[in-house]
Amino acid sequence: MPTLANTPEGNRATLFFEPPQSLKPEMDMNSKIFLCRDATDNPAFVSKKTISQLILNPTAVGSEFSTLKMRDMALRDDLRPAHLPNVADLYPFPELAVIILKSLLNTQHAIPYCMQHLIDPEPVLDLTLPVYKLGFDTLYLCMATYSDAIQVVEVPEYPSVLILTIFAALESSLRAPYHTVAFDPVSCPPWVPYLTNVSIHTRMLTWNVRGFTRESFIANFNVVYRYFKPSLIVLLETRHFLENVNEVINRLPRNFNVITCPTCSLSGGYVVIWKEEVIKIVQNPTFQGGEVINVLFQGVKQKSKLAKVSKSKPKFICCGRF
Repeated sequence: MPTLANTPEGNRATLFFEPPQSLKPEMDMNSKIFLCRDATDNPAFVSKKTISQLILNPTAVGSEFSTLKMRDMALRDDLRPAHLPNVADLYPFPELAVIILKSLLNTQHAIPYCMQHLIDPEPVLDLTLPVYKLGFDTLYLCMATYSDAIQVVEVPEYPSVLILTIFAALESSLRAPYHTVAFDPVSCPPWVPYLTNVSIHTRMLTWNVRGFTRESFIANFNVVYRYFKPSLIVLLETRHFLENVNEVINRLPRNFNVITCPTCSLSGGYVVIWKEEVIKIVQNPTFQGGEVINVLFQGVKQKSKLAKVSKSKPKFICCGRF
């Protein structure tokens, strides 16, 4: 909750926000995190002024930051893909808080620790979510880019294949940017015998991660994956270029097949991953103008338990603007 600071009489009071007990910042950008453009740029750290501009203008980031790395100098750990807060995540907060944070970034190139949880809060997982059962109609999930929203859906009881459509974030001065993810179950027509129905109880999960490279992502992914047991996962707002996205994908707990639509800035981007032993792509996805992707998935015929199973390498499809 916002509280007014104690100031001498006659001075303008400043509004500060104390973090709730359950809401902590992902990291302290002012004291221990250093960024560089890549592994060869170790001594020449990115300046705080540049960091401020990357936070304030994430959509205007140039290709020179496509391999942005970070290191916790207090722990002397290895370089890893960098995570930066995004000013768009301030949308739901009071206008005065947004003005203060933007002013601090523009002038002092720093954010007080007591306000860092506003612009870059550590994700809080909600594992009590209902699982929505798909019916005959298309289900549209609208995910605000500033939220940590997770939604889980399950294929319908009737035989069907699945069309997945992702619409890129809407930019509007009247509302917060958001992504739309559409799940459309389609009955297999009898004249197309080669399609295999998706198995009943197959689950799909959509998650707005607000930064694919944030330190808490892998641990949280493991929790979400083990709890909901999805066979297809849509990750929104990856907010990084292709190289760093690939590095994070390689750290996931198992091999997935992957469609990645990396962004050309530190805003937007999404990744679709799925278990090849449960579902598979009927044909390569269609990608329209950097904004819409359409993918048709079908089920996988179950092999006999006596059959010898060979482990195949995961498929990796990349699409988007570079």
